[in-house]
Amino acid sequence: MPPEQHDDIVYATSVWHDMDVRLVDVQQAEAMSAPKPRTISARLLTYGTINRPRNSWGMPVRLEAGALESPDDLNDVKFLRDHDPSRVIGAMTDLDSAGKGPRATFRMARTLDADEAVSLAEDRIVNAVSVGYRMHDYSFQQVDDTEIISVTRASLFEVSLVGNPADTSARIDAVTARKAPTMNAPVTPEKPATPEADFTEAQLDAVLAHVRDNMAPAAAAPIAPPSIVSARIVDPNGKPVVLASERRNAKIPTAWGKDGRPYTAGDYLAAYASGVQFGQWTRHDEIRAALADEITTDVPGLLPVAIIGELLGRAAGRRPVWESLSPRDMPMAGAKFDRPRITAHVIVGDRGAEKTNPPSQKFTVALDEVSKKVFAGGLDVSNEVLDWTSPAILNELVMDFTRIYAAYTDTYASTQLVAAQVAGAQNVVWDGTAATFNKALADAAILVAEGVGPESDAFPNTIWISLDVWAQLAALNDTTGRALIPNLGPTNAFGTFDLSDPTSGPAQTGFRWVVGRRLPAGTFIMGDRDFTEAYENGRRMLQAQNVPQLGLDLATMGYGATYFPYPKTLVKIGPAAPPLTAATASTSSK
Repeated sequence: MPPEQHDDIVYATSVWHDMDVRLVDVQQAEAMSAPKPRTISARLLTYGTINRPRNSWGMPVRLEAGALESPDDLNDVKFLRDHDPSRVIGAMTDLDSAGKGPRATFRMARTLDADEAVSLAEDRIVNAVSVGYRMHDYSFQQVDDTEIISVTRASLFEVSLVGNPADTSARIDAVTARKAPTMNAPVTPEKPATPEADFTEAQLDAVLAHVRDNMAPAAAAPIAPPSIVSARIVDPNGKPVVLASERRNAKIPTAWGKDGRPYTAGDYLAAYASGVQFGQWTRHDEIRAALADEITTDVPGLLPVAIIGELLGRAAGRRPVWESLSPRDMPMAGAKFDRPRITAHVIVGDRGAEKTNPPSQKFTVALDEVSKKVFAGGLDVSNEVLDWTSPAILNELVMDFTRIYAAYTDTYASTQLVAAQVAGAQNVVWDGTAATFNKALADAAILVAEGVGPESDAFPNTIWISLDVWAQLAALNDTTGRALIPNLGPTNAFGTFDLSDPTSGPAQTGFRWVVGRRLPAGTFIMGDRDFTEAYENGRRMLQAQNVPQLGLDLATMGYGATYFPYPKTLVKIGPAAPPLTAATASTSSK
C-alpha cells in the first residue's frame, strides 16, 4: 500500500530504502560480472628424462628428482613467450614439486600478448612449456656412449609458452579464462547514427572563417624567459640573487617568430594546413627556414651499433681422438690409480705319458700406474665487462672454456696415442702409392691381431690419420686414373670419400676412420680401439666473486688420463712423413 502524501517521514524512508536496494543490486551485479582471473596450469618437466635444451655446452641434460628449486616469492618466476624476457605474459602463483615432476599455475596478464597466449593454449594450438633454470650442482656422466649433464640442484627463474618443448611431457593441462566471443560468428553491422540536422552552407563557411582567423599568429606580448631564484646565493645585503636561465635554443635565433615567440607544433601544422587548403605557403616556408637541420652525423653518440648474427670464430669443441678411445670410469680419490694387466697366462698342452705332470705355468698380473692430469684454465672478468657487453660475455666465456677444454684434451690424447705407438715399434712400410695401399693395410692388420699375443684376440677396427694423410688418401688413383676412394661408390671401389667433410675418413671400408686435426703430420696408425682407454672425471665450471677488484673469477677444470696397455696393437703405416722419434715414448699417460 503506497504511503500517504502527508507523511513526509515515511515517504523519505521509503525512497532511501529503495535506493539502498538498488545499490546492493548493482554491487552484486558488478561482482558477478567482474572478470575472473585468468590462469594457465601445466606440468613443467619430468625428472630423470634426458632432454636437449639450449645450454652453453650444447649437451643433453637430465634433471634428477627434486633438482628444481623455486624462489621464496613465486611471483619472481615469470611466464614468457618463447624465452623472450621482453614478452612477459604472466607470473607463477602456485608450484607443486611432488610426484614425477613439478606442476605450476600462472596468473595471466591483461595484455594483448597474454590474450593471444590464452587463446592459443585454450584452443590447444600452442600447449607446451619450457623451463628456464640456472644449474648450481651438476656433473658430467656417460650414458650409452653419450656424455650428458646430470643436474642435482638448479634454480627456476622463468617458464615459457613454446611450440616445441625440449621435454615432450611439459604440457598445459588447464586454462581458466573468460568466455571469449564465438569465433567466425556473423557480426551484425551497427546502423550509423543519423544526425539530427545537417550543417548549412552558411554554418560551414563560418567554421572555415574561424579556422582561417586562428591560423595567423596572434599578436601577443613576448614571453619573458623564465628565471631561477636561489636562496643559497645572496648578495652582501643578504638578499637572494636572481639567476636568469638561458633558453636551450638560444643559439638558434632563427627558430623564433617575428613577434618574439618561438614557433610551436601548432603553428607548423596550421601553416601546413593553410598551404594545402588555400595555397598560402608563405607562412609554412618561413617556419621551415627557421628550423635547423638535424642529421645522423650530428648525434653519433646516440646511434646504437648494430651487431648482426652470432659471434664468429667460436671454437668447434670437437675431440675425435679422445672420443675414439674406449671410455672408462676414473676413481675420484687419489692422484694416481692402478690398472691391472695380465703379463702371463696359464698353459695348457699335451700331458704326454701316464703319470707325468701336466704342463704348468704361473698366471701373473701387473699393476700399471696411471697418473691423473688436471686440465684447467681461468680468467678474472670485471663486472663492467659482465654488465655492459652484448651479447653477454659470460655465456660466451663458458662456451669458449668448454670448447677449448675439449680441444686441449684432444691434443693430449693425440700426443699419447702417437707416443704409445712409438713405444710398441710396430711399423709397416708403405710408399704412398695406390698399388701398394691394400697390401700395407693387410700387413698392418696382421700385426694388430698379433699385438697382444697368441692367447688373446685383437681386431684391427680403427685407423687414426692426420689431415695431410686424409688428403693423401683422397688423391690416390688406380692404374686407370680413377680415384681409388671416389666420392661416389661404384661396385668395384675400395670405399667412398667425402672431400667436403675433413672430419671423417673413407666410408664403407670396414674400418672406423678417425681424422684428427691435432694428430702430428704423417700419422697413419691402425689399432684395436678396445685396447685404448680414456679416463675423465670432475669436469665442471667454477666461479667466485672477486670482491676487492669488483670482478668474477671464472675457471674450468677436469681430471683426465689415457692408458694404452698393449702398444704393439698400434701399428704405424708409412713412411708418409719423417719417422717419429721415441723421445716421448710411454706405455701409459703421465
